[in-house]
Amino acid sequence: MRALSDLAAALADARTSAQVAEVVVDHGLRAAAGDICTLYRLDERGEALELLGERGVDPELIEKIRTISATQGNPETFGKWPRGRAVWVENEADYFALYPRLAGAKVSGRRASRFGACQLVAEGQPLGLLGVGFYEPRSFSVDDRALVDTLAWQCAQALLRAARHRSRRLDAALVQHHAP
Repeated sequence: MRALSDLAAALADARTSAQVAEVVVDHGLRAAAGDICTLYRLDERGEALELLGERGVDPELIEKIRTISATQGNPETFGKWPRGRAVWVENEADYFALYPRLAGAKVSGRRASRFGACQLVAEGQPLGLLGVGFYEPRSFSVDDRALVDTLAWQCAQALLRAARHRSRRLDAALVQHHAP
């Protein structure tokens, strides 16, 4: 609870998408007691997930998943994007069944083969995807899943707030630029 409380406080102070990403991958990883964390933002056209932040992902794998779309990165991920629900993978067989290209990608370091991926939704609009991964075998309890769902909800709200903050700054700059 303390880690989730610290996360909420830090997200309340985040004003940009980059700040939100930093808080989520740092505090969120601790709150979920995970080994890796990824945060993606859906692009403006809704056609690709763009990596905003990560912790713990093998550098060789990062290049493969920096952008995920129907044709780029790991297309299976985008095609099976949770669409309002979380995806939980508790064993390697499920990982290979869901995402064979990603599961079979060769990396020299450790990789998570158990994970939860939650769509980020705010005000009914999809905003991105949060992933929390684990190196060691595990199953996810109801509490584990609720924690990651709560993290995803808080993250979505913070990303929406950051987008609105950016929009207000741009509007103010535009007004100031056109002022006599």
